Amino acid sequence: MDSLEDANKIFHESLSSAPTILDREVSRLNGLFEVRMNSVQVQFLNVQQQFAERKEAAAEAKANTARQLETTSSLWVTKTTAIDDKIAAIVSRLDRGDGGSSGKAVQQTSALAIIVVVISAISLALAGVSLIKPSGGGSSMAPQGNVTVQQPNATGSISNGSR
Repeated sequence: MDSLEDANKIFHESLSSAPTILDREVSRLNGLFEVRMNSVQVQFLNVQQQFAERKEAAAEAKANTARQLETTSSLWVTKTTAIDDKIAAIVSRLDRGDGGSSGKAVQQTSALAIIVVVISAISLALAGVSLIKPSGGGSSMAPQGNVTVQQPNATGSISNGSR
């Protein structure tokens, strides 16, 4: 019977110590849970900070883009106004007759055109003569040396010069 009493005693000790063991394990798990939750909270705060920084950078980029568009628009208006003014000035001058050609200017231009045509014709003639002129340095256009001249016969074929 001693064994039964010893077993019963051990069982009561285990039963009475079980809540303390459970309490210890629950406390340890609560500590681990708090450490994990603190880590998650720190990560969450870092992510929130990154989103805030990105939002601020995006707002700044948007403001810079708006300023650039405003500057470009202002420059566009200035340039188109200047072009419109130049066009209006040219139209006004044409309406008044400024820039038109007078009779003397037309005559000078026609005379110049005639001179250019004559010079071009002379240049073409000289170029043609230089192509016809033999390259051997001779001044005559007659064939030099033993050259056989072939002439077409009545049928249109070329004969070799003997009849």
